[in-house]
Amino acid sequence: MSKLMGVYAIVCNENDKMIIGSASDIKKRWSNYKSLLKKDKYSNADLQADWDKYGEDAFAFTIVEQVSRKSDLYIVEQYWQDVYWDAGMLYNKNRVKCVKKKMRSGREAANHKAKMSEVQSGISNPRWNGKCQIEDIVRIKLLVEAGKSNKEIHELYKDKIEYAMISRIRIRDRYKSVEPEMYPYVTLDDIKLEV
Repeated sequence: MSKLMGVYAIVCNENDKMIIGSASDIKKRWSNYKSLLKKDKYSNADLQADWDKYGEDAFAFTIVEQVSRKSDLYIVEQYWQDVYWDAGMLYNKNRVKCVKKKMRSGREAANHKAKMSEVQSGISNPRWNGKCQIEDIVRIKLLVEAGKSNKEIHELYKDKIEYAMISRIRIRDRYKSVEPEMYPYVTLDDIKLEV
């Protein structure tokens, strides 16, 4: 199944408000929206409040316009945001400002992603909640090395870190620079492990 690329709208049928966005994989983006909204973690407070008030069935996902070139995404998104902006129908807080964003592909995209991941991983991440300390990350890595499952690790750290992040730590997609050898004072001695 090929990816749908273009501009989408998520419309609340109860008040006709919508959020307009663009994505290179619209179906995946909708899945991300639903996941965040169901967990009460979506960053747009107005959209989250209406989702909580009216429920998932009150929202419709529509493809506003498909595009064939990734470089057209922001241009088309800006057009459709402009159409509805003055009517006050949008959940969007900001308009698309720069339609000539740099589109990276191949090795350049991979290098940029790695650089941004490094810059925004762990405590450098602006969304870091401060609950999970570096020592906790080291212990999670030690638990992974000890053969503990994500579920077992999450039971120990559920108040500090999301389940999905444990998976990302396990596959070294997050906190790559934090190695247990760098923190020899951190051990598993203070954790109650069931054998």
